[in-house]
Amino acid sequence: MKNRAILHSIISIFVTSTWGGVAFADAPEILWDSTFGGSGFDLGRSVQQTSDGGFIVLGDTQSYGAGGFDFWLIRTGSDGKELWNKTFGGSGTDRGYSVQQTSDGGFILAGETGS
Repeated sequence: MKNRAILHSIISIFVTSTWGGVAFADAPEILWDSTFGGSGFDLGRSVQQTSDGGFIVLGDTQSYGAGGFDFWLIRTGSDGKELWNKTFGGSGTDRGYSVQQTSDGGFILAGETGS
């Protein structure tokens, strides 16, 4: 039986209140809860909010791509619904660790490749 993992993204906002000069964090408010993944092992390692209020998630996937593990980039809207996803890699093990949005609206990825 194959291992199954689901990339599960929960974005939370911590609301603070003050009492007597001390700040307290209330229970986080869940904005949305979305699940991404397939029948293989899929993992998210980096998430960033984009300039338009959506999110970009980077990790790696065994469910999709060229084989082994591949970088997996998922773009969502502000509501957590997937807008698109893209895999990068070859037949070896490729893992995505960090994503940042660039000033021109694109994305820069960092990770490792065995391909």
